Amino acid sequence: MEETGLTEGKKAIFNSTLAILIRVDTLWKEAHRHCKTGAYEKWNIDLDRVFVEFYADCAEEQHKDFNKINDEISKVGFKREHETQKLQSKHKLYPLLMKKEFFLKKIEQKQGKGVAYEESWEEYMD
Repeated sequence: MEETGLTEGKKAIFNSTLAILIRVDTLWKEAHRHCKTGAYEKWNIDLDRVFVEFYADCAEEQHKDFNKINDEISKVGFKREHETQKLQSKHKLYPLLMKKEFFLKKIEQKQGKGVAYEESWEEYMD
C-alpha cells in the first residue's frame, strides 16, 4: 500500500489531548469572567479562540453556522460611542454572544472534549 500522507503509517509519540483540554478550560474561564464583567468584546474574542481549538474537528456546516453567528454579531458591532448607544448595543450583543457560546458548547460535546459520562456495569448486566 502506497503512503500518501506524512503521518500515514506512523505511530503518534505525542498526544495533545490534555494540552487542548487545558487550553479550552482556560478559555471558558476567561469567557465566563469577561461575560460577568460586561467585557463583551473580550468575551467574543475568547469564544473565537475556543472555536480555533475545535476547528480541525468541525464539519463544514459547523464552520458555516459559526460564521453566520459572527455575521449577526458584526451587524450589531462593538460600538465605542456615547454610553447610551453602547448600552443599547450591549443589550443586543448579549443574546448573540450567548447563542455563540451555546453553539460552541454543543460542538465541544459532539467532539468529546466536554463532559464524559461514566457508564455503569449494571446497564450491561440486564
